[in-house]
Amino acid sequence: MRRTVGGWIVTLLLAGLLAGLLAGCEKDKGDPEAISRDFMLAVWAGDVGQVASLSCDDYRDYTRQWAAGGDPNVTVDAEHLEFEVISEGDNAVQLRMSGVVTFKPPGVAPVVNSYEDDDAFIFSLVDEDGWKVCGVDYPPEDDPADAARRFMRAVWQNDVEMLDQLTCLGFRDAARQMASQQGDSDYEVDDDNTTFDVLPGGDTDQVRVVMSGSVIFVRPDGTRESRTFQDTTVQSFILTNGAGWTVCGMESASASE
Repeated sequence: MRRTVGGWIVTLLLAGLLAGLLAGCEKDKGDPEAISRDFMLAVWAGDVGQVASLSCDDYRDYTRQWAAGGDPNVTVDAEHLEFEVISEGDNAVQLRMSGVVTFKPPGVAPVVNSYEDDDAFIFSLVDEDGWKVCGVDYPPEDDPADAARRFMRAVWQNDVEMLDQLTCLGFRDAARQMASQQGDSDYEVDDDNTTFDVLPGGDTDQVRVVMSGSVIFVRPDGTRESRTFQDTTVQSFILTNGAGWTVCGMESASASE
């Protein structure tokens, strides 16, 4: 059967219309970099509603608590903050946040935070009717001695967020309890004279790290407290290597010999 010119035109128009409808069915997930930036700005501003709207279902309770610590009266200069996509799939994407942020509280000198190297954040986003933040983590630690050092800094400063990143699941409750008993978020920690040595005999999956030396705690009023690790207080850390080294146990160094 011969098709007229008019019939061909109608066919082409219908094909174009169908293609447009199909393209419209592919929803816009949004810009993951912009979403991650908006998420952090909302956290710092204490905008719990905005943070919740940008979080995935499984992560929302945690991010609401995180945002509750923000302050809408603080001006945040995030001009030099960068978000870089490091992996992307159909339903998940990861980004690395790095750079510098300046916080300007009213009547107080500005505070500059640097998010580089170990302090960079890794964002995990999933597609739940658009990209939603479903995890904010520190980069995995590839040096067991550094992992043990960062773990103890988190304990001494009662930094539960960092502590959870550096602790395996089975040891997390014990680590949190230790941080609540020994740590103080108002302390500055000088651990330049604290040493963390990997003991021989480990392998690529598990090692022991011994902490020795001394540490200085600086209180907000400027007073300093020095603590020396004697034979009875030297600690041995048990670390396992999954997606980076994490602390899975502690004992006295003498018990590990």
